[in-house]
Amino acid sequence: MKRYVSIMIVWAAVLPICGQMTLEAFREKAKAYYPLSRQFGILETARKYSFANANRGYLPQITLSGKMLYQSDATEIPKLSPMMPSFSANKDQYQVAAEISQVVWDGGAVRARKEIESASIDVEREKLQVDLHELDKRVEQIFFGIVLISEQIVQNDIFYNELCSNYEKVSAYVTNGVANQADIEAIMVEKLSAQQQRIELLASRRAYCEMLSKLVGEEVSDTTVLTKPEVPVPSEVAGVRRSELDLFNAQQRMLESRIGAIGAGVRPKISLFLQCGYGRPGLDMLDNDFSEFAIGGIRLAWGLSGFYTKRNDIKKVELEMDKVETLRETFLVNTACQVKQERSDIDKYRALLGRDDEIIALRANIRKAAEAKVANGTMTISDLLNEINAEHMARQIRTLHEVHLIMAAYALRNTLNQ
Repeated sequence: MKRYVSIMIVWAAVLPICGQMTLEAFREKAKAYYPLSRQFGILETARKYSFANANRGYLPQITLSGKMLYQSDATEIPKLSPMMPSFSANKDQYQVAAEISQVVWDGGAVRARKEIESASIDVEREKLQVDLHELDKRVEQIFFGIVLISEQIVQNDIFYNELCSNYEKVSAYVTNGVANQADIEAIMVEKLSAQQQRIELLASRRAYCEMLSKLVGEEVSDTTVLTKPEVPVPSEVAGVRRSELDLFNAQQRMLESRIGAIGAGVRPKISLFLQCGYGRPGLDMLDNDFSEFAIGGIRLAWGLSGFYTKRNDIKKVELEMDKVETLRETFLVNTACQVKQERSDIDKYRALLGRDDEIIALRANIRKAAEAKVANGTMTISDLLNEINAEHMARQIRTLHEVHLIMAAYALRNTLNQ
């Protein structure tokens, strides 16, 4: 027993030196390491490229064109007087031209395109935030799993030490003829069972540490001490701040930008243009020789066919907006129910903890009384072991309630995202 206690003292002294990590530290490490987090930078780069491409709509547009055609008939002017020769146009025509145009007013098409691109990227960004919120929950579940097992190991050590203490006492009773060898063996069986339980707990803790290592991208060993968090107190008035609500808002903005784009699509476009070319005929249709030509001016283009579908297109987008609003309301209702359940769990575990300390104190008194009765020969070792196990179970239950209280409080905080 002395050797075992010495090992435990050294172990307890070394653990704080080997490293101590908080839940928040693991959450930040997981977010930094998680491959999905790299998409934030990708999205922002995509936003820059999208804006740059949209702004190029304001740059001068250059068009190269050419044509070669043959027509079955051509203009002919007969000789009307001796002073005026006859004229016959060529049936084959050739032309190459370059046109440069500059938008003066595009009806808001470029701006609408930028708003759609930006809103779409915001939607993708908020989807990533929702996924990372789920990552936080996974990290917390594994973290608290390790904390709970660590607490159970501590209680198991207390239980083992109590068995070792009684083993020495019963050994003395055997020497004095108060107990027999079967009593010694009964305690020895409990000690071996406690050691087996400790092996199982250490294996479970190691498995949880390996899972956490995969999420944070660095080793979480058995020597890493996890700081048990305090019970957080979420605000009663702050309300829900979940990423899902930001996602719904981003989806609504994207749909609003689509309505803006529909409106821009039916507005007229005004631009300046200059066209230079070479061909036969040129601008003079009565000249059959190749010649250069140039044309410049202001162009108005107004596609009216967009008015055919504008109303229905807007109605379709409004239906999608109603769908998003329905999803938002459903989410808020479900979240409200979840918050109510989690607050109820917190109250339950607080009440249970209030009784656990009393039960442990009473169990300890009963166990001490049982030890005294065994010393006086009025109680069997088997009954004493029952009382020791009962006290151990009470301590384990308290540990379970304490960790579950912290987990319930963090679950509420996650639900509200506070």
